[in-house]
Amino acid sequence: MYMDWSELSYFCAIISLPFLITIIFVPESPRWLVAKSRDEDAKTSLQRLRMCRITVESEFEEIKQVFLESCGPAHASVKGSDFYPSGVYYIPMMVALGLMALQQLCGINPVIFYTVYIFKISGTNLNAHVCAIIVGIANFFATLTANVFIDKVGRKVLLLISDALMFLSLLVLGTYFCVRDIDQSLVDSFNWVPLASFTLFVIAFSLGLGPVPWIVLAEIFPLKIRALAGAVVTAFHWVLTFGVVKAFPYFITQFGPDVAFYLFAGICVFGFWFIIKKVPETRGRSLEQIERKLIKSKKTQQTQEAISSV
Repeated sequence: MYMDWSELSYFCAIISLPFLITIIFVPESPRWLVAKSRDEDAKTSLQRLRMCRITVESEFEEIKQVFLESCGPAHASVKGSDFYPSGVYYIPMMVALGLMALQQLCGINPVIFYTVYIFKISGTNLNAHVCAIIVGIANFFATLTANVFIDKVGRKVLLLISDALMFLSLLVLGTYFCVRDIDQSLVDSFNWVPLASFTLFVIAFSLGLGPVPWIVLAEIFPLKIRALAGAVVTAFHWVLTFGVVKAFPYFITQFGPDVAFYLFAGICVFGFWFIIKKVPETRGRSLEQIERKLIKSKKTQQTQEAISSV
């Protein structure tokens, strides 16, 4: 009834073929072309991306101006101190690392990787493999839905909604396991709760905390450090992924699944505060406007600190 690992690998390889074919027709990034002094190619690429409906001259000039500013004497080279608390890139780096930490420490990968195992230990009489398939389908369609709402609702609003719903589902899931450990008979009539909680959790993650941090990562860093910053943040992301996934089985063995899910819920509470206080809204703004705002915010903060120290 189910695929073995070799069949699944072939299936995933086939799915990647449309991406390989269509990527050939994707225009090169205008900002990258500007950085390579290919201005006419940049204008052509920008016109294609805007589907020739509007003039791109003013947008191109803004991209060019910000690039020249970033290459000026004040930004001649990127130093490690630029990422320190007093550095100009500290704010975007902390926002990116914070979102990636929240994305992984909320427990999404343990939930995805150990879905069948968690359903088996939950005591539910539902088929664990069927439940895992339902969760996967919900994940797929929720991710597609997120693409519709990201620009209409805004990054920050989606992150907050996503985080709140994830907290709710984790709280319910932790309570279910807590009650089950007290008396299995108390949850016999609620064997649908793990499936409902898992499905809500995955849908909530896919709507906000799954895709939005990657979008924000691409938006908040200036062109000259975007590749470096992206590499650092991505490496941090996968180190966290490895650590959380490896630690999860040991953790639930030692402390129980209820403690694990309550811990993930607590991280979502911190994440809600972090999103409100630290994450900028980037919807409807060009990359150049975002860059100027973040750097200006850091310079304003430094000026205020200097004044207060006098």
